[in-house]
Amino acid sequence: MPNKNAPRKIWRHVGGEGGYRYLDDMNAQELADLEALNRNYELIAAADAASHQKCFDYYEQKQREEQAKKFDLRLRIGVFFDGTGNNASNTFDGKRCGAHHPVRAEDLDGSCKAYMADPESSYGNELSNVALLSGLYESDKELKGSGKSRSLQRRFYMDGIGTVRGEEDSGSVRVRGVAKPESRSESGRCFSIS
Repeated sequence: MPNKNAPRKIWRHVGGEGGYRYLDDMNAQELADLEALNRNYELIAAADAASHQKCFDYYEQKQREEQAKKFDLRLRIGVFFDGTGNNASNTFDGKRCGAHHPVRAEDLDGSCKAYMADPESSYGNELSNVALLSGLYESDKELKGSGKSRSLQRRFYMDGIGTVRGEEDSGSVRVRGVAKPESRSESGRCFSIS
């Protein structure tokens, strides 16, 4: 068992990798050299400068790597606003649910609602020119090109005012031509589509 009253030895870095020694084990010249080394501010300043340079070089390298990842993107977005009372999705549902031609009750899809068979609603309309043009507009699934120049083309089709996909049309829009406040916000919806 170690003696509790024995003097403690002081462990000190004396330079170099793994250069730790007990001060008690050093002779007078080694202690003087260690003291001179610790007082030599030029070495400390040089070590600090080297450390700062290393950090700066690392930062510069990361900046070059980030710059290499960047590219120019040519983005083309086609936004197609259908007219009041027109809705391409509802047109397709109307064909399935009897708005364009009589369908026997037993042949109706289970998801059909009574208003989907109304030939005077967006369910009874044919596709509008806006909806047809939207279908012709090319829309990329991923970026085209490589290197520093790439492109992406997307399309967004917006239902006509007074219609909501899968829901009954708003009658006030057709009769008076005035949209409810919530219908006016539809144009903002296309920019929240991801």
